[in-house]
Amino acid sequence: MTTASGVTARTPGAVTRSILIAGLLIGVLSSLDDVGYFTVVEHRDPSFIFQYIASALLGQAAFTGGAATTLLGALLHFGISFVVAAVFILAAIKLAFLRRGAILFGLLYALAVFLVMNALVVPLTLAPKLAVTLPLIINTIIGTLLAIGLPCGVIVWRTARKK
Repeated sequence: MTTASGVTARTPGAVTRSILIAGLLIGVLSSLDDVGYFTVVEHRDPSFIFQYIASALLGQAAFTGGAATTLLGALLHFGISFVVAAVFILAAIKLAFLRRGAILFGLLYALAVFLVMNALVVPLTLAPKLAVTLPLIINTIIGTLLAIGLPCGVIVWRTARKK
């Protein structure tokens, strides 16, 4: 398979593997960041972040659902992580400039994901509004860059280097 730029794309199996690796990295790194922040800074139970994610579908009931809503939130979180990874990796196969500046564009993509999720997606859900504090904003932006931008950028960069 060739892209518009003439660069041969990797096999479907290799692309799938890259998406799975990036999705897992995004899911694990952002979970660690979120759980760490809300546990240490906000003094919340570690399950809070996943119940908050589940509250997007269930509203306030997610916070009284125990392990079931924590698991639902974790599944939703990782599902979103795989979609986020797939969009960037598949776009990079088609757009040569994303491969040439993979790290930079991975970081910019992470900021775009942050803006879309916080300005468009979350407000359309049943999730309650969180108090917006400067530490939360700083942690979320840095966490997004490191947990989404770097994994996407590094995986695309490594793939482009192998060609």
